Amino acid sequence: MKTIRAYQRGGSVFVNTVILLALAYGLYVGFHYAPIFIESRTIDGILNNLRLAGKTAPFGSRYQVETQLDRELNINGMTHMRDRFQVVLLGDGYEVQVEYERSLDLLYEQKVLKFNKLLVLQ
Repeated sequence: MKTIRAYQRGGSVFVNTVILLALAYGLYVGFHYAPIFIESRTIDGILNNLRLAGKTAPFGSRYQVETQLDRELNINGMTHMRDRFQVVLLGDGYEVQVEYERSLDLLYEQKVLKFNKLLVLQ
C-alpha cells in the first residue's frame, strides 16, 4: 500500500497578513517621505542652478544673488521657502545657506528631519 504525502502549498493566512501589513506600512512611510525627498532634491537643483549662474556671469552684489535666488524659487514654485535661505557676503564671494525641518510620520513616532545645505559662490 502506497502512502501519499500531502504537501502544503502557499503560506498560511497569518503569514500572508503579516506580509500585507509590512507592505502597507512601507507604502505608508513612502507616501509620507516622497514629498520631503522631492522638496530636498528641488532645493539641491536650485542651489546647483545658482552655482552655474555664478560661473556663467559672476555675481557683483548680494542683490544679484538674491534676485537670481528669487527667480529660481519662483520657477520651481517654492516661494514659500524664501525665508529659509540666507545670503551672506564672504570676502570675495557669497555664501547661500538653507536650513529647514520636516516631520515624518512613522505611526509610532514623529521623526524630525533636519536639512542644512550650503553653497559658496566665488
